[in-house]
Amino acid sequence: MARGLVGARPCPDRPSARPGRACAMRRSRIFRVIDPETMEPVPDDGETIGELMFRGNVVMKGYLKNPKATEAAFRGGWFHSGDLGVRHRDK
Repeated sequence: MARGLVGARPCPDRPSARPGRACAMRRSRIFRVIDPETMEPVPDDGETIGELMFRGNVVMKGYLKNPKATEAAFRGGWFHSGDLGVRHRDK
């Protein structure tokens, strides 16, 4: 389940979706569950844990006067939220 920065809420357009999914962000392709070691998306197996990462115009540009923190937070071109999640295959 995706929780934390994203916020989990029901998917009104998909009643069969699992409870707790982050439906509002799913369509936008600006967040993904990624393995932080390989920077590859995790499989849709519902078990492999990855980190929620964001990019796009909804994400800050960086930390004010702190380039080291900005560099660490945006490794690989994605904002590393620190939140963990798994992906489930759509039914």
